[in-house]
Amino acid sequence: MITTVISDLGNVLLHYNSEQAYGQLGMLAGRSPAEVRQIIYTPELEHAFNKGLMTQGEYFRKCSQALGLNCGYAKFVDTWVDNFSPNDNVISGLKKLKGKYRLALLSNINILHFEHVREKFPAEIGLFNQLILSYKVHMRKPEPGIFMLALHNLGEKPEACLFIDDKLGNVEVARSLGMRAEVYSKDSDFEAILKQNGVLV
Repeated sequence: MITTVISDLGNVLLHYNSEQAYGQLGMLAGRSPAEVRQIIYTPELEHAFNKGLMTQGEYFRKCSQALGLNCGYAKFVDTWVDNFSPNDNVISGLKKLKGKYRLALLSNINILHFEHVREKFPAEIGLFNQLILSYKVHMRKPEPGIFMLALHNLGEKPEACLFIDDKLGNVEVARSLGMRAEVYSKDSDFEAILKQNGVLV
């Protein structure tokens, strides 16, 4: 029986427009969104920052150097973080579960994005009993360790958890560990996913 629902953040709880983010940085750097993505979405930059392996200042300096940016830190942050919007399909479903199931957020996210999200969407973040954030635990999906840590922190057995994420690779790892897991896409019906897995809405 499912007692805990574990949700991803980007493109599940909240829509995240990555192309807009890369495009806005590209305008500052005189580069295309594709160029920006290729330059900064790397293990050395984005993955390391999401795992909390560098400070905000270090990330800003490395991005500025790699992209050829000529702007201040505040302008960089404002440009980079404000690309989230609420996903009402998921939020309404989670609100119906609040108090009946344990809710956890398991996200690959950096400190800049999370501080922005927590400030802009406090009610949505407040739905969760537990937050497992990559930048705090120094691991990121699909590393099995971050799923094991989530289970440990929740005190739950894998079979009691339903994990919902927008990336198949993350879902496959969760399944390999014994969790129920489903891929969510922009065309998904969140409540239907819950019901298919025995979660009463």
